[in-house]
Amino acid sequence: MTEKGLRLKHITAADMDDLLALEHLCFSRPWTAASFLAELLAETACHLGIEKNTEPAGENFFLTAYLFFRVIADEMQIMKIAVRPAHRGQGIASLLLGAGIQQARQAGAAASFLEVRSSNTAALAFYTGQGFRQIGIRKDYYPGSKSAEREDALLLMKNLKEGL
Repeated sequence: MTEKGLRLKHITAADMDDLLALEHLCFSRPWTAASFLAELLAETACHLGIEKNTEPAGENFFLTAYLFFRVIADEMQIMKIAVRPAHRGQGIASLLLGAGIQQARQAGAAASFLEVRSSNTAALAFYTGQGFRQIGIRKDYYPGSKSAEREDALLLMKNLKEGL
């Protein structure tokens, strides 16, 4: 993929510094290096990134987005997706998710699942626009902003066999 100065890549341990920097930009409760390393080493895990060129026709790319997911049996479980805040709304997440879904389908996945905070309206709008639908609620799944608070997760699903 070289669309719009973008290129798709497989994330490796060599990308750890860029992953952690992007993670801290995107999440109030970021994953640690140990969390990312565990996903990079997990047998069923897949990890894709999109790099963006900083100059036209140049070779100076930086990590703009990443997607971590697992394919277990016939299910794709989306673990984490992030896009650099300054590059949101440009279709990067759609390109990345599409590449991940294609890879999961090739590995035999028939459906994709994820959890999202009930308060994350931007993520809900994105996933709904990508064909995901709510199939359940996980009560008090996420820690809240204060130690005693918890937040529900909405369980979303997309049939990966539709439209084939």
